[in-house]
Amino acid sequence: LSSVLSLVLDITARKRAEAVIKEQLAEITNYYDNAPVGLAVFDKNLRYRRINKLLADANGIPAQHHIGKTIEEVLPDLSEQIRRLTSQILATGEPAISVEFSRESQREPGHRRTWLGNWHPYKRDDQEIAGFHLIAQDITERKRAEEALRRSQHSLVEAQQIGRTGSWEVDLVDDTVAWSENMFRIFGIDPMEPSEAAIKDDIEPCIHPEDRELVRAVLEGALQGTRPY
Repeated sequence: LSSVLSLVLDITARKRAEAVIKEQLAEITNYYDNAPVGLAVFDKNLRYRRINKLLADANGIPAQHHIGKTIEEVLPDLSEQIRRLTSQILATGEPAISVEFSRESQREPGHRRTWLGNWHPYKRDDQEIAGFHLIAQDITERKRAEEALRRSQHSLVEAQQIGRTGSWEVDLVDDTVAWSENMFRIFGIDPMEPSEAAIKDDIEPCIHPEDRELVRAVLEGALQGTRPY
C-alpha cells in the first residue's frame, strides 16, 4: 500500500438546516399541543393520528392513549353523529363547518358541555381524501349565556304583560329605537308590521299632542345628562 485517498464532505450547511427544521417542528408541536382550541387528526377510518392536550382532557383520556383508537373506542356516544358527517365529507369532498356536538363533561360529571367543530378533509397527492382535521371550540359558556338571556327576555315579556308596561331602547349611534313586544301593544301597533315610529328615533306621532312637549323636554334632558328619564 503506497498511498491512501481520503475524502471529506463538509455537511455544516446540512446540519444547520436540520437544526432549523428541528426548531421549527418543536415550535409547531408546542403550538399544536397548547392551542386554545381542540385539535385532532383522524385517518380515513376515523382512527386518531394526533390530538392536542385540550381536546384529550375534554375526552378524559391522555393524548397518547387516543393514538390508533377509533372514534367508537374513545367517544361511543358521539361516534354515530361523527360517522354520518365524515361520510358526507367523503361523498362531497366539502368540509363540515360549525357542527355542534355535546356530551357529559369528564371534569364535571352530570354536566354536559357543548363544542363547535369544523371538520376538514386532507388529501393525498392524487387528491383522494386520506383523513380529517378537526378544530373544536368549547362553547358551553356561550350556550349557557344565550339560554340565560332567552329566559331573562321571556321573564321581561311576562312581567311587562302582567304589569301592562313597555320598554324601549335608543341607539344614539345608529339613530334607531328597539321596542319591547308590549310597547307595540300599548301604542296599538302590530309587532309584525312596525311603523316607522317603531324603527326610527321618532315616536312623537304616537304621543298625544298635549303631552308631546313634556316628552320632548324629558328626552332632551336625559340625552344631555341633566335629568334622569
